[in-house]
Amino acid sequence: MMADNGSKKENIRDLDKVDAVMEKRVQKIYWLSKRGHETLDDKIKDANKDSDNINNSQTNEDVDVNRSAEEKPSEKESIEMKNVNNIDHVLLRPSPNTETLNKSGCLQVHQNLQVQKVNLYDCAFPHVIIHHGGQLGNKLCQYISLYLLRHIYGIRVSITQTMQESLGPYFKNISLPIQDFKCFTKNTKRIKYDRLYKNLLSKTKENMRKNVSSPNSSLLDDSYYIFHHPCPREVIANYRDLIREVLVFRDDIMQKAKRRVVKALKYLKRSLQDSTLVTVHVRRKDYTRYILKHYNLTQLSQSYFHRAFDYYRRRVNNPVFVVVSDDQPWCRKVLEGKDVVVAGSKKDPIVDLAILSLGNHHIISYGTFSFMGATLGHGKVVHPYSDNKLYDHYNCVDPKIFVPISRDD
Repeated sequence: MMADNGSKKENIRDLDKVDAVMEKRVQKIYWLSKRGHETLDDKIKDANKDSDNINNSQTNEDVDVNRSAEEKPSEKESIEMKNVNNIDHVLLRPSPNTETLNKSGCLQVHQNLQVQKVNLYDCAFPHVIIHHGGQLGNKLCQYISLYLLRHIYGIRVSITQTMQESLGPYFKNISLPIQDFKCFTKNTKRIKYDRLYKNLLSKTKENMRKNVSSPNSSLLDDSYYIFHHPCPREVIANYRDLIREVLVFRDDIMQKAKRRVVKALKYLKRSLQDSTLVTVHVRRKDYTRYILKHYNLTQLSQSYFHRAFDYYRRRVNNPVFVVVSDDQPWCRKVLEGKDVVVAGSKKDPIVDLAILSLGNHHIISYGTFSFMGATLGHGKVVHPYSDNKLYDHYNCVDPKIFVPISRDD
């Protein structure tokens, strides 16, 4: 039922009640985890019992979800927007793994490495710089892959001026130093990310065995240039909390994204308080030829997305699916329904990425854009699976968090 102006104070009290219940959920999940519940789904099921009696207001007014993002939101929409990134994110947030799945070929991730970081601006030490190229998803993967080398192994790194110019307008704190040839030599050796990562891990373990830990030593024997487009899912997925702190959207971008999510829910006559937000990325137009050439894959059919919808419908309370896509007409024709709505920005992929990040959970397509949008979000990530051996990007990630759903009809 639509709330009138006289019920404004009551709506605020309702939001306070939701906040109180959410705090109880957080505490209960913590104690459930201490008691040793076997699965995340067990924790969700038990924790959600606390919220069965919450009554939340929602609107019955139909709106155009693609209305200009610059329109001033109503007072009620403003209240909703303040809660976009606050509702239920704790329910399925994964705990950091101490190390990745022990599979052949996977990059191992250890959380307890003892490394002394080298001063980024000490020109006496070697450094690593990374290739800058591709579209937004590639660039984010390149930046965060390099950032994690610094974070995990303490080595000196730098980025190109072009990378700074590409990401700086969208994110608040692109803080890695820009390559200055006076301090970051251009005389570098070409290397692939996986090889460098394994070399650094091996040397770190060796130093730990020898009890070598000095701020005046570096794990690098030379300066290196990572010449390709790395996006090591198994490493990045282990640092989601950190990455959300490193890649913080600028306020204007996040406000546009929140506004679109609120209007999308309003279109479905839903509100954030009574919904579990699942953001969905459908990539079609620009990727068809690429995935066929490199992976012998065709586009994802509607069956994959409907199976992914059903996965969440069976597991979370009142899911609502907010879709962003480069092919909105296709999505409206074959995906939209009573709990599915298209809310992308049409022309601005950075706003779409911000929308993806707002989800409690996610459904992704192929590509780095999908992956990074979900990485910046929370909870579980459904991704397409097949027996195709060429596309193996998710073989090393935790399947309890990155959930494989068959792409085949």
